Amino acid sequence: MSKKSERQKEKRKKDIRDACIVGVFALFFLILGIIGFVSSRSKYDEYSKSDDVRKVEATITYAEIHSRKDDYGTKKDYWKADIEFTVDGEEFKDKCEFSSEVKKGDTRKVEVYRAKDGTYKVPEITSDTGMKLESILYIGAAVFGLILGIICVVVALPDKSKK
Repeated sequence: MSKKSERQKEKRKKDIRDACIVGVFALFFLILGIIGFVSSRSKYDEYSKSDDVRKVEATITYAEIHSRKDDYGTKKDYWKADIEFTVDGEEFKDKCEFSSEVKKGDTRKVEVYRAKDGTYKVPEITSDTGMKLESILYIGAAVFGLILGIICVVVALPDKSKK
């Protein structure tokens, strides 16, 4: 066997290995996009179709500060908190985000809805616009995975000009 054909075989093996690695990433993004879209859509539908949406007093049981940059690059602080609230004499626990400072023991009004299983939850997305934006992100991840998958298949296919 000539050195040229050996180099071609080694290059082919490397191409297939690289295609497999890209394929794993493609599958990851495709699955992430599909599961994220379906999950967020079902949570929003559950909230929007709930027959019982109300504001209740919630007690903060744990809070920690985080920050993110807004559209203009300005750092904005927000607080992630574990909360407890009572609806019709029954106590529930959930997590919530606040834009103003909260600490353990504080009480705040939060919006809750009755889920299909009868428990009350704090909605993650409360507007149709928010749902559309989140859907675009998940669909984008799925499309990116699909594009990577197509690249993976093209790289893994044998070169027709060498047959």
